[in-house]
Amino acid sequence: MKFHSTCHGKNITLSEGGTVATRIASFDHGIVFGNRPVAPGEKVTIEIKSTSADWSGALRFGFTNHDPDTLNPQKLPKYARDLTGKPGYWADAVPNENLIKGVVISYFYTADNAMKCSTDGQVWETFEKSVKKKKYMDTDKPMWPLLDVYGNTTSVKLVTGLDNVASNFKAMKATIDSRSKMKFHSTCHGKNIILSEGSTVATRIGSFDHGIVFGDRPVALGEKVTIEIESTSSDWGGALHFGFTNHNPDTIDPKALPKDAFRELAKKPGYWVSAVTNESLVKAGVKFSYFYNAENIVRCSRVVADHVKHPIAFAKLIKSREPIWPLIDVYGNTTSVKLAAGLDNVISKSKVIKATIDSQRHLTTTDLSRENFNI
Repeated sequence: MKFHSTCHGKNITLSEGGTVATRIASFDHGIVFGNRPVAPGEKVTIEIKSTSADWSGALRFGFTNHDPDTLNPQKLPKYARDLTGKPGYWADAVPNENLIKGVVISYFYTADNAMKCSTDGQVWETFEKSVKKKKYMDTDKPMWPLLDVYGNTTSVKLVTGLDNVASNFKAMKATIDSRSKMKFHSTCHGKNIILSEGSTVATRIGSFDHGIVFGDRPVALGEKVTIEIESTSSDWGGALHFGFTNHNPDTIDPKALPKDAFRELAKKPGYWVSAVTNESLVKAGVKFSYFYNAENIVRCSRVVADHVKHPIAFAKLIKSREPIWPLIDVYGNTTSVKLAAGLDNVISKSKVIKATIDSQRHLTTTDLSRENFNI
């Protein structure tokens, strides 16, 4: 995580590779943004580098749904509190007693619209109560960090690295699991699909195609989509397809869905689809998971990782961090699948959380697709 290199207040200068923001004049025009969205449960951790007794007022911090790339820095207001009256912005002030040089402050949001904040590990209970009285952000949209280096706070540093990620593992696991149970979209699916068991099971009842289904909600960055094979048939060749889309299934005409996701749907903008190439892997009882990480790469369970065709366009799909819906094609010898839920559906290894959130780590698609998650 760094500060956005161009979208900041006119009194801000950046240093140390974009991780330190310093206000060089007056007490205002100190708004800064993160250079990327953050996942639910991912901590934004800042260290107070310097303060001044010449000014009153306190640091403000929060989130925005507005991509800083699309904002005009010349139109940023003097104070963050002038932003919070507009849709898509949320920020509040740090208690003055916490603003001394060297203090480390962390905050993050959860998928159920809660905010958690702390100073040197101590949670601010009064702050959390004040948050609940305010209008919440839309956590189904991408969330960029927002800070206002205001008043007596003159310089802050973003603290990054694996320690910040590892310490937040439990929070991310809890926030991802707090999202509603994943189901298949009730109306947007292929014509040969019927849903059962509360829309968690999708069964293809005719031919080998027209078996496309979607999740009924977007997935968070790092959230696993776990599929269990319910039944197969030796009457058909080919196997399961799976992937993501940034098209909301509510807006898709199910009658316009093609026969085949991998060969047809994946050619259209906004779709990323992978295909299992070894049909023998697809048998009743087999489970596998897949998800996307902060490096714009899809990872999947080892049970299928060596036997899938990965297209290369996924990074383009989620570049803007738009909401991402899972899609599955109950194709070929795969005749029925079930969406698994619960804690097993959350990334359960701190090393995976680290790889997902730490923007300094660069891995190839081959490295990631062969990772063993012991599912």
